[in-house]
Amino acid sequence: MKFSEVSPTDDELKLLLEVGFVLRETGRFTDAATIFRGVAAFLPDSVVPQVALGTVYLQQGLFSSAEETLAAVLRSHPESSYARFHYAETLLFQQRREEALAELESLCAKDLDPSQQRAAQALFQIADVICAPNESNQNAGASL
Repeated sequence: MKFSEVSPTDDELKLLLEVGFVLRETGRFTDAATIFRGVAAFLPDSVVPQVALGTVYLQQGLFSSAEETLAAVLRSHPESSYARFHYAETLLFQQRREEALAELESLCAKDLDPSQQRAAQALFQIADVICAPNESNQNAGASL
């Protein structure tokens, strides 16, 4: 069967995304990344599977890959608060505090829903902890 012959329903794609998130949270990063890439192929205009792939890299500590993935999302969807939040998070884990805080300030200037506002504020509050120079912060994957 060819890719062009497959036509999953919206419910099937949502289910696949949920499976991908569960796999990511249980540390099955390769499987999660495979699912997110597959869903992204079916939903090329959606930021969700692409950002989710970036968060897989982030949790693995592959910060450059996470940054590249999230920056690509922001180039095509600069209005995405979801992508901008995780992009800022990635910058923090690379010890790029000032760039991350600028991203968060830009994000907070938008009309965010309450949960997005709380998440951005929480990231602001822990920026100094994430960027503190110690080996465990620099070598560990993110798990916010």
